[in-house]
Amino acid sequence: MLKFTCTGCRYIYNPYIWDMEQEIEPGTDFFEIREDWVCPVCGESKDSFVELVPVINEPPTIELMTPGEEKHTPFYRRVWDKIIVRIWDEDNLHPTEDEHFIEYLWLFDENIDEVEMVALPDVSQEFEFDVSGLEFFEVRLSCNLHWVWKWVEIIG
Repeated sequence: MLKFTCTGCRYIYNPYIWDMEQEIEPGTDFFEIREDWVCPVCGESKDSFVELVPVINEPPTIELMTPGEEKHTPFYRRVWDKIIVRIWDEDNLHPTEDEHFIEYLWLFDENIDEVEMVALPDVSQEFEFDVSGLEFFEVRLSCNLHWVWKWVEIIG
């Protein structure tokens, strides 16, 4: 799901953050919000919002990775036709706060078409994707504050 920003005040509508005041449940796509909805900060109409284009971050190397990059990078290894994905380093777990969290974990094919998505993954768990039949694949995750992150396969 996409994020949208208010052109009046720069408020960001994030589909995974509950807007209790306006009774919008988490996981509500922007296009599903009623038409009379307004910006909770400045009162601009829904028509005043524009889509935010995600920035895709990719750390240059494992050796040069910062602690912040470690918290956001999906590490994965291939085991036969499965990809085992981990979103954390043992000493550097991503926060799971109300204001800062991983929104989704994706598997994409060679055309960068979505094959599978996990919404609001438990960052302390490993995830398994079936990649049988895929010649190329890419794993990405999205942090609600720090956009989209991707990485390459860890050999060994």
